[in-house]
Amino acid sequence: MALTYAVRRLLQGLIVIFGATTLVFVVSRLVGDPVGAMLPIDVSAADRERLTIQLGLDRPVPEQFVSYLWSLMRGDFGISLWQDRPVATIIAERLPHSLLLCGVAVLLAAAIGIPAGLVAAARPNGWLDHGLSAFGLLGLSVPQFWLALILIMVFSVGLGWLPTSGSGSAPHLVLPAIALALPALGRIATVTRASMLEELESPHIRTALSKGVPFGSIVLRHGLRNIGVAVATIVGWELTRALAGYNIVVETIFGWPGIGQVALQAIERSDLVLIQAVVFVIALIVVILNLIVDLLLKLIDPRIEY
Repeated sequence: MALTYAVRRLLQGLIVIFGATTLVFVVSRLVGDPVGAMLPIDVSAADRERLTIQLGLDRPVPEQFVSYLWSLMRGDFGISLWQDRPVATIIAERLPHSLLLCGVAVLLAAAIGIPAGLVAAARPNGWLDHGLSAFGLLGLSVPQFWLALILIMVFSVGLGWLPTSGSGSAPHLVLPAIALALPALGRIATVTRASMLEELESPHIRTALSKGVPFGSIVLRHGLRNIGVAVATIVGWELTRALAGYNIVVETIFGWPGIGQVALQAIERSDLVLIQAVVFVIALIVVILNLIVDLLLKLIDPRIEY
């Protein structure tokens, strides 16, 4: 049954990837003159014709699309017009940086957000609950670029503890990871708190409490297992969300050399080939992550029916 579900979800994912790839291809042909957008205004007619042929834009659009899909299936993303290097090489260099940043940020958010949500649920409407709820709301409300700038002003410019931008060492990772983690932390804490409060109202939990079973034991033995699906869902969603584009602002502000930063630079330089490849890779990652999360949910709660 699980294998059937995995195959079905994989096929659905392939449809999503095909849809995203088709959408970017069509939009790139509708924005006007792609060659004109890539070249200077005073470019010669010969250079313009050369680039048109290089991109295959002299052929009918359906033929261009089939050729593009065939290249993707062979793992050939083409040559970046901006960097004059294989796009696959650029993505291979940048993608690990984004995976590291997003992975650390979501782990940090989960490591703090889940215990915070449990503590808030243990004492509902207490000062700690209100404080954690306010912090979670703050994390949800503060714009990410504003949060990133505040972190730089305080910890880099003011205190001089951490570098303002770049990569290459653990200190470079701290501020961008915090900037990406805080909004996710708020959402994870909020979902954990709400799920645990609902679980505490269930008959078996109330019966256990009436029999004098310690509250901490109930939460650890029964509550966490029962809210595992909700918590795993929100954590997986946060990781997918970060990799799907919400890392662009953070990577740009902190000069983090990830795929989000290179995507923005490709858009600024009208590098059609690189933009199409980045969208394809991000769609592929999102599909794979969603599939992994769905299968993990089945492991956490075997009662889930496919």
